[in-house]
Amino acid sequence: MLESIGIVGWCWPGTATYPDYVMPAVRDWWAKLFTSSASIRMEALSNANMYTWNDMNEPSVFNGPELSMHRDNLHRSGGGETGLQVKWWEHREVHNIVGMYVQMSSHNGQLLRTNNAERTFVLSRSFFAGSQRFGLIFLLSDPNLSLLIIII
Repeated sequence: MLESIGIVGWCWPGTATYPDYVMPAVRDWWAKLFTSSASIRMEALSNANMYTWNDMNEPSVFNGPELSMHRDNLHRSGGGETGLQVKWWEHREVHNIVGMYVQMSSHNGQLLRTNNAERTFVLSRSFFAGSQRFGLIFLLSDPNLSLLIIII
């Protein structure tokens, strides 16, 4: 699935694929990875005691202009099972929304994992209006994480 919906770039861990979270099917795919019934089982994500820190989900692409995706990269919404007309968005229009969609998908995945029985915990470095519904926002780059410990 990722081969047809992702953008390849480079971030601090190396070569990375950036799924197009503007697509509802991608957000659903990510959320389902948190369940033990996922077709691609991710042992760590499906662990009931594992929570999420979405880092670099702005998205950060170190080999892109301004450390982001090219502004004219196209993101797709609608189509498929949504029944909505396909619409294409340039990255410049959805940059911050992408970060929120990553956070929302992780939040929804934790809810799926526990059948809505447990509270979620998602920490993110990117946000958009409404992101607070899905978790905490961490804006500092403290290598010792001392401020994060104080916040929590």
